[in-house]
Amino acid sequence: MRCTLSDKIIKRCKKYDVISFDIFDTLLKRDVKSPKNVFYIVEKLYKSRVHIDDFSFVDLRMKAEVLAKEKSVFEDVTLEEIYSNLNIDESTKTILQEMELEVEKNLLMANVEVKKVFDYCKSANKKIYIISDMYLPKSFVEAVLAENGYCNYHRLFLSNEYRATKKSGKLFKIFLEEERLKAREVLHIGDSRYSDVLSPKKVGIRGYHINRILFNTVYLRKEKLHDKFELTSWFAFVNNHITMIKDREVRLGFEVLGPILCNYCTWLHDSTEKSNAKIWFAARDMFWFKKAYEILYGKQRNIQDFEYVYISRKSLRPLYTMVMGNILKSGDIFPRDKYSLSQVIRYLGYRVEDIDIPINIDVNEKRFVANKLYEYKELEDVFNTIKVLEEEKRKATVTKRYLEEKGFFSENIILADVGWHGTTQFILQEIKNKLGGQGSIYGYYIGDVEGTQGRVGVGKAHMLYFDENADSIFSKGTMLFESLIAATHGTTRTYEERNGVVEPVLGSTAHVDETIVRIQEGALLFVEEYKKSVLSKIINISPDFSRIAFERLAGAPLNGDLELLGEIVYDDNGHYKLAAPKKFIKYVCHPKEFVHDMKYSPWRIGFMYRLFKVRLPYGRIYKVLRKILGKNV
Repeated sequence: MRCTLSDKIIKRCKKYDVISFDIFDTLLKRDVKSPKNVFYIVEKLYKSRVHIDDFSFVDLRMKAEVLAKEKSVFEDVTLEEIYSNLNIDESTKTILQEMELEVEKNLLMANVEVKKVFDYCKSANKKIYIISDMYLPKSFVEAVLAENGYCNYHRLFLSNEYRATKKSGKLFKIFLEEERLKAREVLHIGDSRYSDVLSPKKVGIRGYHINRILFNTVYLRKEKLHDKFELTSWFAFVNNHITMIKDREVRLGFEVLGPILCNYCTWLHDSTEKSNAKIWFAARDMFWFKKAYEILYGKQRNIQDFEYVYISRKSLRPLYTMVMGNILKSGDIFPRDKYSLSQVIRYLGYRVEDIDIPINIDVNEKRFVANKLYEYKELEDVFNTIKVLEEEKRKATVTKRYLEEKGFFSENIILADVGWHGTTQFILQEIKNKLGGQGSIYGYYIGDVEGTQGRVGVGKAHMLYFDENADSIFSKGTMLFESLIAATHGTTRTYEERNGVVEPVLGSTAHVDETIVRIQEGALLFVEEYKKSVLSKIINISPDFSRIAFERLAGAPLNGDLELLGEIVYDDNGHYKLAAPKKFIKYVCHPKEFVHDMKYSPWRIGFMYRLFKVRLPYGRIYKVLRKILGKNV
């Protein structure tokens, strides 16, 4: 079993009767890179509150602290003394000081690994002290410690109260004298090599150094974030808050999906807030996005302005083919491929046994090109029958009723969806155009792939992460992404009228995976934590930040996550495991089987990782394979 940081510290603590702790970056962590970032947040909040732009609190606050220390005859100063040196009016000082304390409190949380050590020391009846160089008031520090579970310690020593610092060693000397302790009895724990190890050594106290930054995330890496305030703050936020979670799947959702939910919803809200359009979160891919949007913006936007709508290519297809005048035009909205007759029947929402098939047609023999179904005479013989056409008319009528009840034909619609080919938007646009509906449809998508803009119209689709011209790792992991976000209810298959109301008929939920459910739980937990944070009031999670973790998972998964996710079933007119190759030797003997399995593997980069079991640039390898073997691979 891996030895954790807390295990290592506890092992050392066992040798001492008295344990003292530093506070900031030891017992408590801030959700920002440095104290200067706290001042920046206060500045942004104040400007927003009083509606001014020309006010540099950060510079004033830092200069005031320097000036206060220059004037003081003591080693440290208080927050009151710092603010007395701010060159602004008294009422503004009061507001800013209160805001600084409020922001500090919001950004602070327990350092989970060190909290375990603190709790061990309490259970082992160690004498616990807290010693810190800090200008914040003692009452404030005590309250924040208590809120984060640090109670029943023996005493708190703050530099601004004793006018002596750890850095000089004098605060440790005062601590030993007032508590009548021998230095050899004490172990001090902190994040500063100088103030928490070298300085206590001056008075004979042994120090234990912990790193200021403990990397708790797996896919979100600090080196990708450069040094921007927004990015470093959100890294600190995720890195700190993920420690609350023990379950690996929940942690995965918190780190990988949570930032995407927040970024998409913020982008959608900011882009459409002033429009008069209604937002449709399309089932079933946008279920969790709608939940996130409610958490983030439910109180700012009228509840009737956004809705989770049960639509899918399959459920809209009968109405689409009715307005197009030919059931075989359904091939236009199939994924681009060739299909057997049995597959065509399933895509049209029927069962093979429900269709009267001429005796001379083998349902599994010939392959039909999806977007040219109307050119095949034998398909006309199968589908242009009274039985099928009557059923199509019935389905189309009830589908139209469902859309009418949702206000589709009279309103502008913003379609919130994953995107990819923009097929749902294309279908809805055709229906609206042919039936004379009012208003337009605009797609807001995670991303799109080849041909989308030409299909739905330039300016009618907006992309967050990638477009059809971009070579993106995200675009290579779209089916993995769909699997992670899919609602726990089944696909919308059709509609039925029940008691005068049209309701969706949903498919089976047999392949809902508990792993996915826990990942989604983690993603929503991120949204809830984000909403509570003061960071959400001043900065948005950027696309650069929010997609990093997912792209790392999709393009270079850790072995444990690869095994965990590779066995999950993806349901798309057939059930396929995300990345579950056969033995390597099997493909050596049967290379065509490799091509087939690669083609039907939803997560092809994951497929190659599991097959070859070595770390290679599979994103680039996959790109080359597509050129050699065709785009369907």
